[in-house]
Order: sequence, then structure tokens, then C-alpha cells
Amino acid sequence: MQMEYLGEKAFKIKTKTMTVIIEPCESCKKQTADIVVTSKGLAGGVKGPVKREKVFVIDRPGEYEMGEVEIRTMPVNGDMITIIYAEDVNLVHLGSVKVLTEKQMGELSTAEVLMMPVDGKKELVSKLAPLLLIPMGYESGSEVDKFVSDGGFDNVRRTKKLSLKQADLPEDMQVVIMG
Repeated sequence: MQMEYLGEKAFKIKTKTMTVIIEPCESCKKQTADIVVTSKGLAGGVKGPVKREKVFVIDRPGEYEMGEVEIRTMPVNGDMITIIYAEDVNLVHLGSVKVLTEKQMGELSTAEVLMMPVDGKKELVSKLAPLLLIPMGYESGSEVDKFVSDGGFDNVRRTKKLSLKQADLPEDMQVVIMG
């Protein structure tokens, strides 16, 4: 599967048969998607960066399955966490969530790829122990550099797009800065 950071908290995840956009933003370039996951709600249909007439919109908590893509969304303090399982990889998008209860952390403990806001609590990273940590919600390189520095992360790489395969996931956690 391929993953691309679109800006703000938006990501495009492309599997062999489906394209999912998480948290589309008005400032993002136009994208084509089969599934859109948003915590903002899309009254009146899909707006902003998604161009396709028939898009499956997930804008509330629940469990969903389309083709080989399984999506679970859970409410947390007025926001929504998105859990995606596709092509044998578990991805978690924290939205704007910065604090989790022990129970919620237990539900997310299988996260192999964690998309986390740069202003989130760094202790979440050690408790969830993802293999790939992808910062989001930054406007400048200095914000993401501060996130890496403050977190004490030393295994860091930068890329525009990310290819995700279970066999290629690192043994030790790696921070991937996208964009």
C-alpha cells in the first residue's frame, strides 16, 4: 500500500483496490477517493479535495469494511480516532487527540503505523510502541524538527510517499516525516 501526507492532518492511503483519504482539508490538492474518513462531518456531501461522485463517507464512530480495507472509528473527547487494517498492516490516525485513557491505549496497542499530531503527548508513543511514527498537523519544518528533538527520536527519515508492506516494517521504531 502507498501512503501520502496531504497536509494538516490529511493522508491518502492507496491499497491495491481502494483509496482512502483521512481528514481531508480544504487547502489540500484535489484527490480521488473511494472512502473518506472525517471527524468534521460532511453535511451536504463531500467537499474540498475529493473528486468523485460516489464516495463512501465515514463521519461517525463505527466499524466498516470495503473490499480488503477494514476501518474502525472511535470517539474520543469530541474527536475521532481512525484505525485502518489493510494489506496486513495496522494504521492508527489520532486526529487531534492528545491524551488517551489506559483502556483506549489498550484498544490501539496493535498500531504498527501511528499518525500523531506534533503537539500530542510523547508518552503516547512509548506506550503504543508503533513501528512507524508519522507526525502530522505541522505547518513548518521547525515544528516537526522540534517534535523529533523533544521526543528524543533518533531513527528518522524523510520521504514524500511511503510504501507500506508488513515484511518491510522496521524492527525498531522509526519516525517518518512526510511531505
